[in-house]
Amino acid sequence: MAVLYLAIIIFVLQVVATLIIEFELTDAYLLIYAAAVAVLLYFKKDLIFPFKYKCVRCSVNLTFNEMVFDDSNLCEKCREKEKALEESEDSEE
Repeated sequence: MAVLYLAIIIFVLQVVATLIIEFELTDAYLLIYAAAVAVLLYFKKDLIFPFKYKCVRCSVNLTFNEMVFDDSNLCEKCREKEKALEESEDSEE
């Protein structure tokens, strides 16, 4: 859901910028939108940014793709170790 919220914020930014250009308004409206987004991010930061920045096992910094698109909150090495462990458990059964 957090990625959807971020996409909505970016989409609305695009719409606001297009309307400002279309109606030849001042750029202050874009600053008003930016301030509104900043307030929203401040009060809803747990909802919009629930991402972990470090691996939950080894505390290595996660890449952007691992942080946003991978729900395991593990770095590549820890994810490979977990996968190997699961495969070994499956082969024992």
